[in-house]
Amino acid sequence: MLGRSTPATRSRAVAVAALTLTLAVVGRAGPARADSGARVVIDGASLEPSLIPGQARLLVWASAGDLNGDLVEVPGARAWKLEASGGERRVPALVGRFAGADVPLAIVLVIETAAEYEADLPTITGALGGELVDKLPERVVLGIIRYGDTVSQVKSPGPVRTAGAKLGQLTAEASPGAPNLLDAVERGLGALKTVRPEIEGAAMRKVLVVVSDGRDRTDDRDRTTRLGKRALKEGVRIHSLAYSPTDTRRPLLALGELSKQSAGTFRWIRTGTAQAFRDQVGRLRDELLLQYTLLYLIEPDAVAGKKLELTATVGGTTLRSNQHKLGPSQCGGAECAGQCAQGRCVVWPSGGGSGWMRYLAWGVGGLAAALVGLGLIGALITRRQRRAGAAGPAGVVGPG
Repeated sequence: MLGRSTPATRSRAVAVAALTLTLAVVGRAGPARADSGARVVIDGASLEPSLIPGQARLLVWASAGDLNGDLVEVPGARAWKLEASGGERRVPALVGRFAGADVPLAIVLVIETAAEYEADLPTITGALGGELVDKLPERVVLGIIRYGDTVSQVKSPGPVRTAGAKLGQLTAEASPGAPNLLDAVERGLGALKTVRPEIEGAAMRKVLVVVSDGRDRTDDRDRTTRLGKRALKEGVRIHSLAYSPTDTRRPLLALGELSKQSAGTFRWIRTGTAQAFRDQVGRLRDELLLQYTLLYLIEPDAVAGKKLELTATVGGTTLRSNQHKLGPSQCGGAECAGQCAQGRCVVWPSGGGSGWMRYLAWGVGGLAAALVGLGLIGALITRRQRRAGAAGPAGVVGPG
């Protein structure tokens, strides 16, 4: 027998449906497998008051894959479990993809332009433009740093299309020299530190993409490790696209160290063909846009200020994540005694008779949003099914 329906439970059901608007309907990720090298990485999380009394909306975005950038598909919401400082393990209310979540993303491309890259540079910039920049959502901000003997200056990352247009203007240096990889990485971290989300206090995902042969004039291994750890502390993932025109492999270890210490990925491009670059850049794009977005409706005291840890069960293998310290429940960077909508705190008026009006407002608003969301989801599914070579059905899934 079904339990008795109350205004609070009805409001909760409608609000859960409405929240599907924040999640993506996209194609499947890479191969559905998990081996000893696979892992889960929490890239960020946000906590804010929800429409439901006594509940907060916790959004966690996390990647499943290995250091080499091979993605792992996690089969459904029940495969995910969240713990907060060792407390109760919880299943997400909804699972989607980063491409459709309203979370800002800042990317800085660090591209080697040493003389040794002269023949390959047009291929590299063409792949970055066609397979990454042109396919990123408009909300992404992008910056570009080129380096060889010298390192270019970069302002705070700006609109993705504006910055992306500058890719084709990059040229290689005239004569061989000693590249300044670590200075370029440090400058990239500095540029990302200046980026702020439009909504004050909102969570923001930050990524440094390094295209390099790994050579650095100092070959300072300790500094390489420190930069990787600094990136991790600042919430920046370093994703390396490693390519040596002369097939000199030892310097590539520096890129591996940067990626490992920052919980990023390392992709080795073994040949200089256009297809090899497009394939690896496309895999990086998928890693960024098909990242999992997990939504929890949860009591704020159960997670605020605590260390989050995720597990994902794939084919009998349990993948564990890093720990991520979550801040307090906020709206627009400030405390909120009401509900949070688009970064603004809404406090319902108190007084006699306001309770049923409040539930009515939640119900009507949530129902309208749910109907719009279901319409959009249906349209997206239909459009994807019509596409030739579609990757297969995937999208918003619940715990079922």
